[in-house]
Amino acid sequence: MPSLPHRLLLVFALLGAFAKADAANAHAKPSSSAQASSAEPAAEPPPNDPRTHEFQNDEIGLVLRTLAHQAGISLVVADEVKGAVTMRLVNKTPKEAFQIVVATSDLVAREKNGVYVVTLKHPPPPSAQLTPVVTVTPSESSTKQNDDFGKAIADVFGSGLMGMMGTYYDGLLDYMAKPETAKRLAKAKRAYYEALMAEGFSKDEAFRMILSEQTLDLPDHKDGK
Repeated sequence: MPSLPHRLLLVFALLGAFAKADAANAHAKPSSSAQASSAEPAAEPPPNDPRTHEFQNDEIGLVLRTLAHQAGISLVVADEVKGAVTMRLVNKTPKEAFQIVVATSDLVAREKNGVYVVTLKHPPPPSAQLTPVVTVTPSESSTKQNDDFGKAIADVFGSGLMGMMGTYYDGLLDYMAKPETAKRLAKAKRAYYEALMAEGFSKDEAFRMILSEQTLDLPDHKDGK
Protein backbone atom coordinates (compact mmCIF):
# COMPACT_ATOMS: atom_id res chain seq x y z
CA MET A 1 0.00 0.00 0.00
CA PRO A 2 1.48 3.39 -1.04
CA SER A 3 2.44 5.73 1.67
CA LEU A 4 0.63 8.96 2.34
CA PRO A 5 3.02 11.20 0.41
CA HIS A 6 2.73 8.95 -2.61
CA ARG A 7 -1.04 9.08 -2.44
CA LEU A 8 -1.00 12.89 -2.24
CA LEU A 9 1.23 13.06 -5.27
CA LEU A 10 -1.15 10.78 -7.15
CA VAL A 11 -4.14 12.97 -6.27
CA PHE A 12 -2.34 16.11 -7.43
CA ALA A 13 -1.39 14.39 -10.65
CA LEU A 14 -4.96 13.38 -11.33
CA LEU A 15 -6.24 16.88 -10.59
CA GLY A 16 -3.69 18.35 -13.02
CA ALA A 17 -4.75 15.91 -15.72
CA PHE A 18 -8.40 16.86 -15.28
CA ALA A 19 -7.54 20.54 -15.46
CA LYS A 20 -5.60 20.09 -18.70
CA ALA A 21 -8.50 18.09 -20.19
CA ASP A 22 -11.01 20.86 -19.33
CA ALA A 23 -8.77 23.49 -20.89
CA ALA A 24 -8.41 21.46 -24.07
CA ASN A 25 -12.17 21.03 -24.32
CA ALA A 26 -12.69 24.77 -23.82
CA HIS A 27 -10.41 25.54 -26.78
CA ALA A 28 -11.96 22.86 -28.97
CA LYS A 29 -15.66 23.89 -28.52
CA PRO A 30 -16.83 27.29 -29.98
CA SER A 31 -18.69 29.58 -27.66
CA SER A 32 -22.42 30.18 -28.04
CA SER A 33 -21.77 33.74 -29.24
CA ALA A 34 -19.42 32.46 -31.93
CA GLN A 35 -22.02 29.93 -33.02
CA ALA A 36 -24.63 32.67 -33.24
CA SER A 37 -22.37 34.92 -35.32
CA SER A 38 -21.57 32.12 -37.77
CA ALA A 39 -25.24 31.20 -38.20
CA GLU A 40 -27.03 32.32 -41.41
CA PRO A 41 -28.95 35.63 -41.22
CA ALA A 42 -32.67 35.42 -40.59
CA ALA A 43 -34.74 35.30 -43.76
CA GLU A 44 -37.17 38.15 -44.58
CA PRO A 45 -40.74 37.53 -43.50
CA PRO A 46 -43.16 36.50 -46.25
CA PRO A 47 -44.50 39.36 -48.41
CA ASN A 48 -48.04 39.01 -47.07
CA ASP A 49 -47.04 39.25 -43.42
CA PRO A 50 -48.11 42.55 -41.75
CA ARG A 51 -45.33 44.59 -40.15
CA THR A 52 -44.40 48.13 -39.15
CA HIS A 53 -43.08 50.50 -41.81
CA GLU A 54 -41.48 53.77 -40.74
CA PHE A 55 -40.00 56.47 -43.01
CA GLN A 56 -38.49 59.77 -41.98
CA ASN A 57 -38.04 62.25 -44.84
CA ASP A 58 -36.94 59.43 -47.17
CA GLU A 59 -36.82 59.91 -50.95
CA ILE A 60 -40.11 58.66 -52.38
CA GLY A 61 -38.52 56.66 -55.19
CA LEU A 62 -36.38 54.75 -52.68
CA VAL A 63 -39.42 54.12 -50.46
CA LEU A 64 -41.46 52.72 -53.34
CA ARG A 65 -38.66 50.48 -54.56
CA THR A 66 -38.06 49.16 -51.01
CA LEU A 67 -41.73 48.30 -50.51
CA ALA A 68 -41.95 46.75 -53.98
CA HIS A 69 -38.93 44.57 -53.17
CA GLN A 70 -40.52 43.44 -49.90
CA ALA A 71 -43.85 42.78 -51.63
CA GLY A 72 -42.20 40.84 -54.46
CA ILE A 73 -43.55 43.02 -57.27
CA SER A 74 -41.81 44.55 -60.30
CA LEU A 75 -41.77 48.34 -60.36
CA VAL A 76 -40.92 51.29 -62.62
CA VAL A 77 -40.94 54.83 -61.16
CA ALA A 78 -41.27 57.74 -63.62
CA ASP A 79 -38.58 60.43 -63.60
CA GLU A 80 -41.06 63.18 -62.68
CA VAL A 81 -41.94 61.47 -59.39
CA LYS A 82 -40.15 63.59 -56.78
CA GLY A 83 -40.47 64.31 -53.07
CA ALA A 84 -39.96 62.82 -49.63
CA VAL A 85 -42.01 60.48 -47.43
CA THR A 86 -42.49 60.75 -43.66
CA MET A 87 -44.96 58.26 -42.15
CA ARG A 88 -45.31 55.31 -39.79
CA LEU A 89 -47.57 52.41 -40.78
CA VAL A 90 -48.35 49.70 -38.26
CA ASN A 91 -49.57 46.18 -39.04
CA LYS A 92 -49.51 46.66 -42.83
CA THR A 93 -48.19 44.33 -45.51
CA PRO A 94 -45.57 45.77 -47.89
CA LYS A 95 -48.12 45.93 -50.70
CA GLU A 96 -50.62 47.76 -48.49
CA ALA A 97 -47.92 50.22 -47.44
CA PHE A 98 -46.96 50.65 -51.11
CA GLN A 99 -50.56 51.51 -52.02
CA ILE A 100 -50.85 53.96 -49.11
CA VAL A 101 -47.67 55.81 -50.13
CA VAL A 102 -48.91 56.05 -53.75
CA ALA A 103 -52.36 57.31 -52.73
CA THR A 104 -51.10 59.93 -50.25
CA SER A 105 -48.43 61.30 -52.61
CA ASP A 106 -50.83 62.22 -55.46
CA LEU A 107 -49.46 59.38 -57.59
CA VAL A 108 -51.01 56.57 -59.59
CA ALA A 109 -49.73 53.00 -60.03
CA ARG A 110 -50.83 51.15 -63.18
CA GLU A 111 -50.14 47.45 -63.59
CA LYS A 112 -49.25 46.14 -67.06
CA ASN A 113 -47.89 42.72 -67.85
CA GLY A 114 -47.06 42.16 -64.18
CA VAL A 115 -45.10 45.44 -63.84
CA TYR A 116 -46.34 48.41 -61.80
CA VAL A 117 -45.60 51.84 -63.34
CA VAL A 118 -45.84 54.80 -60.93
CA THR A 119 -46.47 58.24 -62.44
CA LEU A 120 -47.93 61.59 -61.39
CA LYS A 121 -51.69 61.50 -60.94
CA HIS A 122 -52.06 65.02 -62.38
CA PRO A 123 -49.20 65.69 -64.83
CA PRO A 124 -48.57 69.33 -65.81
CA PRO A 125 -50.33 70.55 -68.97
CA PRO A 126 -48.32 70.51 -72.21
CA SER A 127 -48.46 74.31 -72.43
CA ALA A 128 -46.32 74.56 -69.34
CA GLN A 129 -43.53 72.80 -71.22
CA LEU A 130 -43.51 75.17 -74.25
CA THR A 131 -40.54 77.43 -74.88
CA PRO A 132 -41.27 80.84 -73.32
CA VAL A 133 -41.70 83.77 -75.70
CA VAL A 134 -38.91 86.29 -75.35
CA THR A 135 -40.05 89.91 -75.65
CA VAL A 136 -37.40 92.24 -77.01
CA THR A 137 -37.78 95.88 -75.96
CA PRO A 138 -36.29 98.25 -78.52
CA SER A 139 -33.63 100.60 -77.27
CA GLU A 140 -34.06 104.36 -77.28
CA SER A 141 -31.59 104.76 -80.16
CA SER A 142 -33.35 102.18 -82.36
CA THR A 143 -36.73 103.82 -81.63
CA LYS A 144 -35.38 107.22 -82.67
CA GLN A 145 -33.94 105.75 -85.85
CA ASN A 146 -37.32 104.22 -86.71
CA ASP A 147 -39.07 107.55 -86.08
CA ASP A 148 -36.59 109.42 -88.27
CA PHE A 149 -37.00 106.86 -91.04
CA GLY A 150 -40.79 107.15 -90.85
CA LYS A 151 -40.64 110.93 -91.06
CA ALA A 152 -38.34 110.75 -94.07
CA ILE A 153 -40.73 108.40 -95.87
CA ALA A 154 -43.68 110.67 -95.02
CA ASP A 155 -41.82 113.72 -96.36
CA VAL A 156 -40.96 111.97 -99.63
CA PHE A 157 -44.45 110.65 -100.26
CA GLY A 158 -46.14 113.80 -98.91
CA SER A 159 -44.24 116.12 -101.22
CA GLY A 160 -44.79 113.79 -104.15
CA LEU A 161 -48.53 113.61 -103.45
CA MET A 162 -48.87 117.39 -103.22
CA GLY A 163 -47.02 117.75 -106.48
CA MET A 164 -49.38 115.33 -108.19
CA MET A 165 -52.44 117.16 -106.80
CA GLY A 166 -51.04 120.52 -107.96
CA THR A 167 -50.53 119.21 -111.47
CA TYR A 168 -54.06 117.80 -111.50
CA TYR A 169 -55.72 121.05 -110.38
CA ASP A 170 -53.61 123.16 -112.73
CA GLY A 171 -54.82 121.09 -115.64
CA LEU A 172 -58.40 121.24 -114.39
CA LEU A 173 -58.34 125.02 -114.11
CA ASP A 174 -56.92 125.33 -117.60
CA TYR A 175 -59.75 123.11 -118.83
CA MET A 176 -62.40 125.18 -117.02
CA ALA A 177 -61.06 128.38 -118.55
CA LYS A 178 -61.88 127.26 -122.09
CA PRO A 179 -65.12 128.80 -123.58
CA GLU A 180 -66.45 125.49 -124.76
CA THR A 181 -66.12 124.09 -121.26
CA ALA A 182 -68.14 127.00 -119.78
CA LYS A 183 -70.91 126.36 -122.31
CA ARG A 184 -71.07 122.68 -121.35
CA LEU A 185 -71.29 123.57 -117.66
CA ALA A 186 -74.07 126.06 -118.35
CA LYS A 187 -76.03 123.44 -120.26
CA ALA A 188 -75.53 121.00 -117.40
CA LYS A 189 -76.83 123.55 -114.87
CA ARG A 190 -79.82 124.32 -117.07
CA ALA A 191 -80.65 120.64 -117.49
CA TYR A 192 -80.36 120.13 -113.70
CA TYR A 193 -82.72 123.09 -113.06
CA GLU A 194 -85.32 121.77 -115.49
CA ALA A 195 -85.10 118.31 -113.97
CA LEU A 196 -85.81 119.75 -110.52
CA MET A 197 -88.85 121.59 -111.85
CA ALA A 198 -90.09 118.44 -113.51
CA GLU A 199 -89.86 116.59 -110.22
CA GLY A 200 -92.21 119.12 -108.57
CA PHE A 201 -89.83 121.56 -106.97
CA SER A 202 -90.81 125.24 -107.07
CA LYS A 203 -88.70 127.75 -108.98
CA ASP A 204 -87.36 129.21 -105.76
CA GLU A 205 -86.43 125.75 -104.39
CA ALA A 206 -84.81 124.72 -107.65
CA PHE A 207 -82.85 127.99 -107.81
CA ARG A 208 -81.58 127.63 -104.24
CA MET A 209 -80.50 124.06 -104.96
CA ILE A 210 -78.63 125.17 -108.06
CA LEU A 211 -76.84 127.87 -106.05
CA SER A 212 -75.98 125.45 -103.24
CA GLU A 213 -74.34 123.05 -105.68
CA GLN A 214 -70.62 123.76 -106.05
CA THR A 215 -69.24 123.16 -109.47
CA LEU A 216 -65.74 122.40 -108.14
CA ASP A 217 -64.03 122.21 -104.79
CA LEU A 218 -60.56 123.45 -105.59
CA PRO A 219 -58.21 123.88 -102.58
CA ASP A 220 -55.27 126.21 -102.88
CA HIS A 221 -52.58 123.59 -103.45
CA LYS A 222 -49.87 126.16 -103.69
CA ASP A 223 -50.29 127.07 -100.01
CA GLY A 224 -50.32 123.37 -99.04
CA LYS A 225 -53.92 123.59 -97.69
